Amino acid sequence: MTNHTLFVKREGNAYIVNFYVDDLIFTSNSKNMFEEFKNSIKRKFRMIDSGCMHYFLGVEVTQNPSGIFVCQQKYANEVLEKFGLQNVKNPIVPRYKLTKDVGGLKVDATIYKQMVGSRMYLTAKTKFNVCCEFTSSFHGSLTTLHNQVAKRVLYYLGGAIYLGLFYKRECEKNLMAYCDNDYVGDLDCKKRTSGYVFKMSNRLIVWSSKKQFVVLFFTTEVKFIVATTCVAPNIWMMCA
Repeated sequence: MTNHTLFVKREGNAYIVNFYVDDLIFTSNSKNMFEEFKNSIKRKFRMIDSGCMHYFLGVEVTQNPSGIFVCQQKYANEVLEKFGLQNVKNPIVPRYKLTKDVGGLKVDATIYKQMVGSRMYLTAKTKFNVCCEFTSSFHGSLTTLHNQVAKRVLYYLGGAIYLGLFYKRECEKNLMAYCDNDYVGDLDCKKRTSGYVFKMSNRLIVWSSKKQFVVLFFTTEVKFIVATTCVAPNIWMMCA
């Protein structure tokens, strides 16, 4: 697990810098180190100092004395408005498993791929609770069934648009990891789905939900792969 846009420097204190094209965010536990880095960037590049982070790559950040709240309300509203779904709110169907709809009516893939791509950007940032919806697995044989499920996910987001992640300032700084798998999540290829979440101070910081690469017959093998998948990012975060 690597992040080629993230840089960390430790000299007694530490600062963290994250780049994306011409945007960057940075922080430090030392005010002097923070100001020194900011001034060095200003001397070499034309930079606009926007102050405390409040919006970055579609993610809204609200900071107050009790903690930091992260959400994607603005981006989610833009997605729903783009597809004409802004006034629909429905609960998601739990444990629903998509399959290849061989006899279904074919649909245009363009709008479907745009919906799935927008949804994936949301799940990668704040909406981890819908990252297990594998609507992106059927681009080659799309039918009205897949299109309806993709819309249903956006309907659910319409009702959860104001929800986000809140990180308290005063908490124990402990890292916890949880992992699990389902039972044959993909009915077509018979592969199971592995998932994990990481919590820092009892708040989510990393999550993932992916199909396993091989078909397994024994529960022990499945659990071994799930645990291995979880350990890799754990080591990366502990060493970062």
